[in-house]
Amino acid sequence: MSLFFQRLCLDNRDSIELTPDCLFRLLKEAHKEYKANVPTCKMTMRVFALQFIASHKHGESTATAGRNNYNEALSMVHLLLAERHDLVALFFDPPELKNSDIEKMMKFVYTESRIESDGEVTVRNPLSCTLGEKDWPVVMECVNKTQLFKKDVTEKEIKDLLLGTLKEPLTANNLKGICYLFDALSVGTFITGQWQTPLAKSESIKSGKSDKFVTTTNLSTTLSRLKGKNPMPFQTDINILVDYLTDKNGSKTQ
Repeated sequence: MSLFFQRLCLDNRDSIELTPDCLFRLLKEAHKEYKANVPTCKMTMRVFALQFIASHKHGESTATAGRNNYNEALSMVHLLLAERHDLVALFFDPPELKNSDIEKMMKFVYTESRIESDGEVTVRNPLSCTLGEKDWPVVMECVNKTQLFKKDVTEKEIKDLLLGTLKEPLTANNLKGICYLFDALSVGTFITGQWQTPLAKSESIKSGKSDKFVTTTNLSTTLSRLKGKNPMPFQTDINILVDYLTDKNGSKTQ
């Protein structure tokens, strides 16, 4: 049994919330509801994650210890559904979710590590992007209007950029705008909140000044410089974009 599951069991083995069964049960329910809603396009991944967590906020035990550990297990499920769409796609797509798969999957979540195969790291959707085919045109329009890159980008380039599959890097024209776009998408939970590292590792963007790939430090420093400053025109356009995406994707469940 992994350290995570051992830690869930430490306080009181008589309570159902304090065994791995609690986490296994939550994840198997999530798997079942995912299969019924996300592949069938009844919900986006983002909306499914929000609704599943909201519907499971109340645990089965009224004991303080049991409640605390149930909430801990639920918080790990929340982290999986909200931040690790690469793992959800890999483990939730098969028709059955086995206990051995759950242990393997949650080890990746708990250690914040990535899947390794034959010595190479394989990352599916490293930014955990939840946008769909109908979203790319409006994102492309905003990116080109705000002139974030040296050239106008295509829908495919935007899709590949956000899914981490871009083969030819784009050259930044407005790095502040690029950082603001990715940060706004993360606030809207359309990509992971930890977007700076996977974006830098993907080597998808080159600096317009040095022709070198932007680094995590470049991204974080540029974003911090926007804090407390007067809003720039590109920020208004990006805010409109994210508001539109939020309304559009949120309305799918209504």
